[in-house]
Amino acid sequence: MKTRRLLATLMALAMCLTLLPVGVLADWKQMSDVQVTLVGTETDENGQKWLIAETSWPAGDNLNESDIWAALIDSSGKKYDLNRNAFTIGNQDGWPDDVKFTTKDGRNYFNLKVPILNANDEQTGESSGGGPYANGVKEGDEFRVAVTSDTSNDPDWTKGVKVVYTKENVAQKKTFTVESGEPNPDETHTAYFRTELAAGVTDPGTFRNVTDSKPNLKNGDPYSFDVPSFEGLIADRTEVSGTMGNADIYEVVSYRANNFKVTVRYFLGEGVTTATDPGKADGGHYATGQGSLINFPCSYEGNPQQYVPGEEDVAWDLKDGETYSWTPPAYLGLRPNPAVVAGTIEGADVVVDSFNAKLAEEAFRMLHM
Repeated sequence: MKTRRLLATLMALAMCLTLLPVGVLADWKQMSDVQVTLVGTETDENGQKWLIAETSWPAGDNLNESDIWAALIDSSGKKYDLNRNAFTIGNQDGWPDDVKFTTKDGRNYFNLKVPILNANDEQTGESSGGGPYANGVKEGDEFRVAVTSDTSNDPDWTKGVKVVYTKENVAQKKTFTVESGEPNPDETHTAYFRTELAAGVTDPGTFRNVTDSKPNLKNGDPYSFDVPSFEGLIADRTEVSGTMGNADIYEVVSYRANNFKVTVRYFLGEGVTTATDPGKADGGHYATGQGSLINFPCSYEGNPQQYVPGEEDVAWDLKDGETYSWTPPAYLGLRPNPAVVAGTIEGADVVVDSFNAKLAEEAFRMLHM
């Protein structure tokens, strides 16, 4: 009696085996004419992002289960068993949806899913069984996919499908097919570069579609591109560099408006329910200090303002790297915290909350005698 094994997907370095009875398989066989299409990505409830690789193979042999293999290949050619959503897959009733393949137009289909890692995430290590193991894939990584009729033999990786994960390949829903052998060590590829405006960004009249390429790069060769600057725009990254793999690489730099704002919001602190001037019979809520936020001058001196819950000041048109400084207004009877709002724009809008605490009556009278 054969058992099927389900690879756990939520633990980066753990493989959990679930045993269920299934039918008897034919003799071991590695499937030919395997195709892998990068159809998209998805994010689970834990925030983990997954690459969806639709894998298909001929539906002959009437097999009711198969094994799907995936291995990460590093720049030295070392192979790591790749974390994925399934190992053994079937087509019978009772199989969970995430490990059940379907048949259409003479081919079997299964959505292989592998984790997508951030650039600084730990990627490789040893599995609980002691073998080389990879937690997921990063931009530009190559991995192999193979389909066999059972688990008694490891696949012939030279006949597996070589897949290269890039955002560009996913966007193009690129399809990869089985190869007849290992990559030619003299094979070369090209690194491509281009600029684009981010969605919804209006061209201030300075943007240009810049394209560049670095051809004739072998596996392991480094490459880099200069990132152009455009007045009124800021790039999503300032450096573009990497190492060539076994397929062309596409680098895209996106630009957004170099136009940021600082918002200072005013709230009453915990336990403060009113901002009362003890010297005012009507208990009015007034501001008597003054301050200036860069590009947004405000003056309270000689023009007392009534405190309004949720009030805020906003400075517009700040550029990346520009500094700002603002002294929150001193409402009578209250003390702002922080006393000064200051900083430097770092490629994003800034929001600062200023909480007003009530001054002790003695301190208040000393300040306003």
